[in-house]
Amino acid sequence: MTGLQELLNSELRMDQQTRVNQSRLLILSCDGDTTIRAGDWLRLWNSVGGGIAHDVWVALGGVVYENSGPGGSVRRNILANVLAGRQVIHIVRRTAPSEIGAKILYAEWRVGTPWAAFYNCQDFASEVATGKAQSFQRDAALVTSAVLVGLAWWGNQSTPRKRRRVRRSR
Repeated sequence: MTGLQELLNSELRMDQQTRVNQSRLLILSCDGDTTIRAGDWLRLWNSVGGGIAHDVWVALGGVVYENSGPGGSVRRNILANVLAGRQVIHIVRRTAPSEIGAKILYAEWRVGTPWAAFYNCQDFASEVATGKAQSFQRDAALVTSAVLVGLAWWGNQSTPRKRRRVRRSR
């Protein structure tokens, strides 16, 4: 067994027992298990009412990978830091234990990649978890913008006015 595999196995056993204090959090899980563990793609919200989400991917030993935001880049952080002040945690997807090592290597390879409107925290976390970068908030903003532009264009389209014939009196 390789050193990485031994580390993965020992860390997985520890992480499987890790639970977040649920007294002040709402945890939504893709599979009904609210235990946060290595390999989880988390979507974090500051309030129950929504707002802007922050997505991270959980590695081993309480380490998470995140794309930190405008002006930042993909980096390592600590789970406790990213959960501070959060009221809703959504476990979007789980990684099979056999795939965690490869996903950690991929996340490490992405460390330092700059944040961009088309490579944000959701793109990064989904790319690690699924292999495909996607951002539901950016997609929603683009669709909303397109609809508003379409409505504005449509509203500015006017039918040509009919000319009234003026009768001349004789």
